[in-house]
Amino acid sequence: MKKYLLNLILLLPIILMGQTSKLYFDYSGNTFEGNMPLPAEEKFQISGKVSAEVDLVRVEVFKDENSRKGSIYSSTWKRGQDALAENFTVQMYNKLRGSAEYDFHITYYRGVTDQEYVYTKNQIEEQLRIYLLNSIEYSTKKWSWNKTTGLIIGDLNNIIKDGLVNFTNSRGNEFSALSDNVKNSIEGKEEVRFSKDEKEFVGTDSFTNQQLDNIVAQIMNEVDQYIHNDLFYAFDRREILQYPTEHVKNTVAINVGYGGVWFDGGSKNFNYDHGPYLGVSIPFGKESFAKPFWNNLSISTGVFLTNFEDGDGNKVTGPIIQRPIYFGLGYKIVRFLKFQAGATLLETKMPGEEGAFDFGKISVRPYIGLSAEFNFWMDFAK
Repeated sequence: MKKYLLNLILLLPIILMGQTSKLYFDYSGNTFEGNMPLPAEEKFQISGKVSAEVDLVRVEVFKDENSRKGSIYSSTWKRGQDALAENFTVQMYNKLRGSAEYDFHITYYRGVTDQEYVYTKNQIEEQLRIYLLNSIEYSTKKWSWNKTTGLIIGDLNNIIKDGLVNFTNSRGNEFSALSDNVKNSIEGKEEVRFSKDEKEFVGTDSFTNQQLDNIVAQIMNEVDQYIHNDLFYAFDRREILQYPTEHVKNTVAINVGYGGVWFDGGSKNFNYDHGPYLGVSIPFGKESFAKPFWNNLSISTGVFLTNFEDGDGNKVTGPIIQRPIYFGLGYKIVRFLKFQAGATLLETKMPGEEGAFDFGKISVRPYIGLSAEFNFWMDFAK
């Protein structure tokens, strides 16, 4: 019994670390967990009630709803084998920044019937054909497009997007743009010359259909990749704007270490000194968002706590504060131990010499050091 209890105690931190925060979306109140802030810098789940007609729920997160970049993250729940499910749950793997605000769109979809699928597809196809017909100009010997290829492709993309604005698929790969294959087909039809026998068909439906059928069919084949047998219709949406995340306290990284500074000389007459130093570090990345390399890399600055002495017996200090000042890069090699290297700003004084600051005695020399880093929590005033 004691053995099992000991194992449980040892595993408890791991179990707690693996737990994910769960939030409940209140549909009627259009809020999360009674207006509680969202978890910051950690993964979480969102769940809520769904009626029997809901087959798919998509949650989208926006940093700025008016941004042209669109959502920064989306997650989807699809009704599975449990046809009687009364709740949805989506995983939010994108960590939110603390002390910030985000916009949320929660969209409810129902499945599309075969008849609705065919009707939607036919409507898009008809709009494409009408647009292409209106983009043709005829002359005695040829027909050609009355717009540039780029403008035609842009308009065709917009027609498809407008036709699918209230639809989605469970895979999340929404239609973005037609391929270069369609562009090449349109450019290939840029100028079609008629033979003597074809002149009588110019401007007639039979001639026009013959020329455009292949282009429209090619476009619809690409559209089918996004909607074929996996189409859902959005019948309800809830929007939560400027919802706050938890307030996150700021941290200051303090470095306490020991390092050496090289003054001059080579391997046979190496001139250096060493001593303890104290400073602060600013990481290149934040732990919850950046890759490990950038989390471990930081820029550091501080002072050596004692002055140095060079090979000639001169006092080596620093300008203004009378202590050597260092600037460098640091890399965390273990959890809190950091290797640092950079440059020191020094001022050399002859024996017995004191006095005002002298630019002529200022020098910059390299240093290396090893330090322990400690994070101190600070809550700065707004």
